[in-house]
Amino acid sequence: MFTAVEQADRRGRTPVHASTTAPDVEDDCDTTDTDGGGGVGADLVGIAVDGKTVRGAKRTDGTQVQLLAAFRHDTGMVIGQRNVENEKTNEILAFAPLLAPVALSGRVVIADAMHTQRKAAEVVIGRCGHYIFGVKGHFGFERGVGVPDA
Repeated sequence: MFTAVEQADRRGRTPVHASTTAPDVEDDCDTTDTDGGGGVGADLVGIAVDGKTVRGAKRTDGTQVQLLAAFRHDTGMVIGQRNVENEKTNEILAFAPLLAPVALSGRVVIADAMHTQRKAAEVVIGRCGHYIFGVKGHFGFERGVGVPDA
Protein backbone atom coordinates (compact mmCIF):
# COMPACT_ATOMS: atom_id res chain seq x y z
CA MET A 1 0.00 0.00 0.00
CA PHE A 2 1.26 3.47 -0.88
CA THR A 3 0.66 6.80 0.85
CA ALA A 4 -1.07 9.54 -1.10
CA VAL A 5 2.20 11.38 -1.66
CA GLU A 6 3.86 8.18 -2.91
CA GLN A 7 0.88 7.62 -5.24
CA ALA A 8 1.42 11.08 -6.73
CA ASP A 9 5.16 10.42 -7.10
CA ARG A 10 4.51 7.06 -8.81
CA ARG A 11 2.45 8.87 -11.43
CA GLY A 12 5.33 11.23 -12.23
CA ARG A 13 3.79 14.24 -10.53
CA THR A 14 5.54 16.42 -8.02
CA PRO A 15 3.25 17.29 -5.10
CA VAL A 16 3.36 20.98 -4.25
CA HIS A 17 3.81 21.73 -0.57
CA ALA A 18 0.42 23.07 0.52
CA SER A 19 1.79 25.53 3.07
CA THR A 20 3.48 27.62 0.38
CA THR A 21 0.12 28.67 -1.07
CA ALA A 22 -2.38 27.72 1.64
CA PRO A 23 -5.22 30.19 2.18
CA ASP A 24 -5.33 32.02 5.49
CA VAL A 25 -7.78 30.13 7.70
CA GLU A 26 -8.02 29.71 11.43
CA ASP A 27 -6.09 26.62 12.51
CA ASP A 28 -7.80 24.56 15.23
CA CYS A 29 -6.23 21.30 14.06
CA ASP A 30 -4.12 19.00 16.19
CA THR A 31 -0.63 19.07 14.69
CA THR A 32 0.77 16.26 16.82
CA ASP A 33 3.36 14.26 14.88
CA THR A 34 1.79 10.83 14.45
CA ASP A 35 3.74 9.50 11.50
CA GLY A 36 4.93 6.51 13.52
CA GLY A 37 8.41 6.80 12.06
CA GLY A 38 7.22 6.20 8.49
CA GLY A 39 8.11 9.69 7.33
CA VAL A 40 6.10 12.81 6.65
CA GLY A 41 2.59 11.93 5.49
CA ALA A 42 3.01 8.19 6.08
CA ASP A 43 -0.16 8.02 8.20
CA LEU A 44 -2.37 10.08 5.86
CA VAL A 45 -5.22 8.39 4.03
CA GLY A 46 -5.75 9.52 0.44
CA ILE A 47 -9.16 10.53 -0.86
CA ALA A 48 -9.34 11.02 -4.61
CA VAL A 49 -12.07 13.32 -5.95
CA ASP A 50 -12.96 13.05 -9.62
CA GLY A 51 -15.92 13.59 -11.89
CA LYS A 52 -17.16 11.30 -14.63
CA THR A 53 -19.83 11.35 -17.28
CA VAL A 54 -21.91 8.18 -17.08
CA ARG A 55 -21.93 6.59 -20.52
CA GLY A 56 -25.37 5.68 -21.82
CA ALA A 57 -27.25 7.39 -18.98
CA LYS A 58 -29.42 10.34 -20.00
CA ARG A 59 -31.65 12.68 -18.07
CA THR A 60 -35.20 13.41 -19.17
CA ASP A 61 -33.96 16.58 -20.90
CA GLY A 62 -31.48 14.51 -22.96
CA THR A 63 -28.28 15.65 -21.21
CA GLN A 64 -25.77 13.10 -19.96
CA VAL A 65 -25.52 12.25 -16.28
CA GLN A 66 -22.38 13.56 -14.56
CA LEU A 67 -21.21 12.42 -11.13
CA LEU A 68 -18.54 13.66 -8.73
CA ALA A 69 -17.18 10.95 -6.43
CA ALA A 70 -14.77 10.62 -3.50
CA PHE A 71 -12.70 7.42 -3.39
CA ARG A 72 -10.62 6.18 -0.42
CA HIS A 73 -7.18 4.91 -1.43
CA ASP A 74 -6.71 2.52 1.48
CA THR A 75 -10.03 0.65 1.18
CA GLY A 76 -10.75 1.16 -2.51
CA MET A 77 -14.27 2.29 -1.68
CA VAL A 78 -16.33 5.16 -3.02
CA ILE A 79 -17.26 7.09 0.14
CA GLY A 80 -19.35 9.81 -1.45
CA GLN A 81 -21.00 10.68 -4.72
CA ARG A 82 -22.97 13.69 -5.97
CA ASN A 83 -24.98 14.33 -9.07
CA VAL A 84 -23.63 17.29 -11.06
CA GLU A 85 -26.48 19.20 -12.70
CA ASN A 86 -25.35 20.12 -16.23
CA GLU A 87 -27.34 23.33 -16.59
CA LYS A 88 -27.25 24.57 -13.00
CA THR A 89 -23.81 23.75 -11.62
CA ASN A 90 -20.48 22.02 -12.26
CA GLU A 91 -17.89 19.92 -10.42
CA ILE A 92 -16.43 22.96 -8.68
CA LEU A 93 -19.72 23.76 -6.94
CA ALA A 94 -20.31 20.09 -6.03
CA PHE A 95 -16.87 19.74 -4.32
CA ALA A 96 -17.77 21.15 -0.86
CA PRO A 97 -21.13 19.33 -0.54
CA LEU A 98 -19.44 16.06 -1.59
CA LEU A 99 -16.86 16.34 1.20
CA ALA A 100 -19.28 17.73 3.84
CA PRO A 101 -20.06 14.34 5.48
CA VAL A 102 -16.48 13.04 5.15
CA ALA A 103 -14.04 13.32 8.08
CA LEU A 104 -10.97 15.08 6.65
CA SER A 105 -8.63 15.06 9.65
CA GLY A 106 -5.72 12.74 8.84
CA ARG A 107 -6.76 12.66 5.18
CA VAL A 108 -5.25 14.14 2.04
CA VAL A 109 -7.69 15.09 -0.70
CA ILE A 110 -6.33 14.66 -4.21
CA ALA A 111 -8.13 16.39 -7.07
CA ASP A 112 -7.42 17.46 -10.62
CA ALA A 113 -6.67 20.99 -11.82
CA MET A 114 -10.36 21.89 -12.04
CA HIS A 115 -10.45 21.98 -8.24
CA THR A 116 -7.31 24.09 -7.84
CA GLN A 117 -9.39 26.87 -6.32
CA ARG A 118 -8.91 28.86 -3.12
CA LYS A 119 -12.41 27.91 -1.94
CA ALA A 120 -11.71 24.17 -2.39
CA ALA A 121 -8.47 24.48 -0.43
CA GLU A 122 -10.29 26.35 2.35
CA VAL A 123 -12.89 23.56 2.55
CA VAL A 124 -10.18 20.94 3.06
CA ILE A 125 -7.79 22.72 5.42
CA GLY A 126 -10.66 24.36 7.31
CA ARG A 127 -11.63 20.82 8.38
CA CYS A 128 -8.07 19.79 9.32
CA GLY A 129 -7.36 17.95 6.05
CA HIS A 130 -4.52 18.22 3.56
CA TYR A 131 -4.68 18.52 -0.20
CA ILE A 132 -2.81 17.86 -3.41
CA PHE A 133 -4.39 19.64 -6.36
CA GLY A 134 -3.11 19.38 -9.90
CA VAL A 135 -1.71 22.51 -11.50
CA LYS A 136 -1.65 23.07 -15.24
CA GLY A 137 0.69 25.35 -17.17
CA HIS A 138 -1.84 28.17 -17.49
CA PHE A 139 -1.35 29.02 -13.80
CA GLY A 140 1.88 30.78 -14.79
CA PHE A 141 4.48 28.90 -12.82
CA GLU A 142 6.87 26.17 -13.78
CA ARG A 143 7.34 22.73 -12.29
CA GLY A 144 9.17 22.90 -8.98
CA VAL A 145 8.79 26.64 -8.46
CA GLY A 146 7.51 27.38 -4.98
CA VAL A 147 8.37 23.97 -3.60
CA PRO A 148 10.42 24.45 -0.40
CA ASP A 149 13.80 22.83 0.01
CA ALA A 150 13.80 19.64 2.08
